[in-house]
Amino acid sequence: MRRSLNDVHFDLLESHIFPLLSPLDLVCLGKADKAKKAAVELFFASQLKKLLSRYFTEEETNKFRLLQAEFGVLISGSSGVQFFECIRYPDSDLDLYVEHKHCHAVGQFLLTAGYTFIPREKQKDGFYEVLSRVSEAVRQCEFEESMTGYHCRGIADVYDFSRNGIQVQLITSKKSPMEVILSFHSTIPMNIISHSYAYSLFPKATFDQKRALIITTSGSGQEVGRGKYRDRGWKLFEYPSAFEVTDSESEFQAGLRWVGDRKCLTLPLTPIPSLAAFVKYPCPVHINSWNMKYDRDNEARLEHDMLLGPIFSYCAAGGDAFLKALNESGVHKELDRLMTPVKGTVWVDKLLVVLLQKYQESLLHAQRQRCCAGVVDETRYSVSGSTEPLSPISFHFALSS
Repeated sequence: MRRSLNDVHFDLLESHIFPLLSPLDLVCLGKADKAKKAAVELFFASQLKKLLSRYFTEEETNKFRLLQAEFGVLISGSSGVQFFECIRYPDSDLDLYVEHKHCHAVGQFLLTAGYTFIPREKQKDGFYEVLSRVSEAVRQCEFEESMTGYHCRGIADVYDFSRNGIQVQLITSKKSPMEVILSFHSTIPMNIISHSYAYSLFPKATFDQKRALIITTSGSGQEVGRGKYRDRGWKLFEYPSAFEVTDSESEFQAGLRWVGDRKCLTLPLTPIPSLAAFVKYPCPVHINSWNMKYDRDNEARLEHDMLLGPIFSYCAAGGDAFLKALNESGVHKELDRLMTPVKGTVWVDKLLVVLLQKYQESLLHAQRQRCCAGVVDETRYSVSGSTEPLSPISFHFALSS
């Protein structure tokens, strides 16, 4: 079959030009005109396909993305770095993150696809037996290492799967998988691929400047992870300058951040054709937020509280204050009352997200007033560029059944 000039043109861009550009450069190029925007979107779609094709067939990839939508499975860690950098690390795993209560479905998918569960040192049985024990520990909040290592970073357990020498690592979180991601050893691997969007939380520092802020976290493997990225060319630092902490354009500015804000790189992914038929309510990754905080020694923490919904859990900046506001407004009692078989947990989870987003908007408005910065463009690094301006709100709601 004869190929069109457009196909040849894209092949040249994909193989010779685009790989030389950083993700932010590609997004800027895509804003030049419609043709370049389409080419950039097609390029990132092909990069996702290449990333997943190492681990799944085309049919398995479609099923996996549906699984991402239904259970909030996130690709992150080194897999996210490879996607945005358009490179492949030899012998790297596919890093999957999911809330532990949804682990059974993801593990079952991998086993059905022909992957074999590879027990770790403390995992002496099959996948379902190990999962059962850990699930009970999660329910009772009992862990052997309650204050160190994996568990203090929100990790419930890690499950390794292998097929034909290809590895998939399934990391489950006690609460939200975002809690694990925000507790990474540095800002380099803080990149997320959901079923519908890819996000880089610190794109300019990570991919343009090849530098990263070390995050104050525990665990013996943290320094090992940092060392891997130093070997790959990144410069890691512990103490940002006073300018970076206060500059409104800095990704490391102290204050409110959230997934998909103007400092993130946000890429829409190719829609899943059969999504609506299978998924009642996709996981809203964008609602997760945190505060960039620095202690007296200027060490960095991504501070947040946990909010537990009936289906998904969320990281929220000022989450405790949010819950207090819910109680004071009477909304919390309404949510409890509406948790009925008729309405179902999906409806309540969706409502919780709407309320949380309104609260997030009020926090942003308050921060803008404090900084006297006025309204800024919230879509600087967004390919879609379709975010409406935020406005102040009153945190009082009237719900009907």
